[in-house]
Amino acid sequence: MLKLNADIENLLSVYGDEITQAIRTRLEKDNKVATGKAANTLIKKVTPNSLQIEGWKYIEVISGGREPGKEAPPIRKIIEWLDSKKGMPITSDYYSTRPYRKGSLAFIIARNIGERGIKGNNMLTEIKNAFAPRIDQDIADIIQQEITRIAEETNK
Repeated sequence: MLKLNADIENLLSVYGDEITQAIRTRLEKDNKVATGKAANTLIKKVTPNSLQIEGWKYIEVISGGREPGKEAPPIRKIIEWLDSKKGMPITSDYYSTRPYRKGSLAFIIARNIGERGIKGNNMLTEIKNAFAPRIDQDIADIIQQEITRIAEETNK
């Protein structure tokens, strides 16, 4: 039984690495990397019974979106995003040279996010659906090998 638990835990650890990399790759592919916080906070937690991928809560918003009509996100987070967003420099002197103007722009963006919401990219569901059958099959194979080993040992 200890070998079975160790084998499953090792398998889940390998899949944990693959899944976290798949999430990072998808964030880059969909141009969802600004500060890098979403990709850099991903960690895997593995036991013989479970695999959990944890990270910055905003990953759920990137994947699932945000419903319209909710409270606007914090303006300071929008300013942080504006400061770090690759490929979207603020070229207007009106905003880029006046920090308080950047706050005004951030306020407008935050208000629009609150009113209109954000469309998600569905990446977490797609990644889960891609990996789940493989994980299930590999675990079934490990269990079958253990059953065969026990049967052979019993029949000796």
